[in-house]
Amino acid sequence: MSAPEDPNSQRREEARMVKSQKEKLRQEGLIVESVLSSLQRKLDNIRMTRGASSVKLEAAEKEILLKLNNSGLLPGAAAGILSFVLLRRVRRIVLQRRFQASLKPPSNNIPGANGNSHVQNSPFQAPSSSFPPPISNGPPPLQEPLVLKVLGLILDGTVSFAVAVMASVQFTDMKMILQEFSRIPLLQGHSVVAEEFCPVVLEELQRLDRDMKSSDWKKDVQSLYLKAIVDFGKHCEQRRVYENRLQQEQGLDPEKPFHMSIPAPGVPQDDWEDNNSTLTDSNSEWMNEDTSWADDLTRDQGDDK
Repeated sequence: MSAPEDPNSQRREEARMVKSQKEKLRQEGLIVESVLSSLQRKLDNIRMTRGASSVKLEAAEKEILLKLNNSGLLPGAAAGILSFVLLRRVRRIVLQRRFQASLKPPSNNIPGANGNSHVQNSPFQAPSSSFPPPISNGPPPLQEPLVLKVLGLILDGTVSFAVAVMASVQFTDMKMILQEFSRIPLLQGHSVVAEEFCPVVLEELQRLDRDMKSSDWKKDVQSLYLKAIVDFGKHCEQRRVYENRLQQEQGLDPEKPFHMSIPAPGVPQDDWEDNNSTLTDSNSEWMNEDTSWADDLTRDQGDDK
């Protein structure tokens, strides 16, 4: 029989794993911050040199960006409006009830309440007023001061806005937003987002590969934000490969920087692995040929000696 595991060692192992997980997420957060800083600098450069109005998005890009921007907006707006209406209504009801309670006379002033109803109803006592009291169907309306009205409106609006923001955040599917945004380079037509931001993302990912001396770190990403950046870079590569293939089919030079208009329905993904393996094989063949050429040159120099 195997000896039972030590509970203390098991807890230490769990604590070590939790600490390692936190450290990994912290490192990934720093990577995301670095990539976002590069993207922000690129965006600021576009605004300064060309202006935001000069950037024309394609219909497919506009549709997906509007979809991402409005995610969670409608539920948040509905919750904010509903909370504002309820706050105004409840506030008015509470103030009206407090006002009605303040208009009720005290119980000791009601005729007959203290046992001397025969004095109040005596025919020998002159009436206190020659005119009957006015007939009223209810209490007079509540006249709220203007200052309280303004303060109440500001308070209700602030609370409703906070409710709208919290509801919008609650109903926003961040995972879906990141996945959809990472697929923008695969859209049909010209992609302004891909043309402007793909070089920045690919440069950052290549720098990380050099710093980590491997690209295997992309296979085990925990952060949703970093995974979206990695997927965005992968889709940028797919678009570039497909654009090169279209240029070759049309007799254009794929070495020249020219962005093709991707036909509908967008960049195909079914042949990405085949194209990727073809590119890898061609690169490896080029490396083998180059190495053999260097070996021959070295051998010839050795023979000359």
